[in-house]
Amino acid sequence: MSAQARVSAPVALRGSPDSTKRAAARAADSAA
Repeated sequence: MSAQARVSAPVALRGSPDSTKRAAARAADSAA
């Protein structure tokens, strides 16, 4: 898992806009 994914995922879980959630999911998928 990349550092970006580790940072983005918690931000998305805090209730950010859907676009941020999608970006975090995309980052996690690409890092997996």
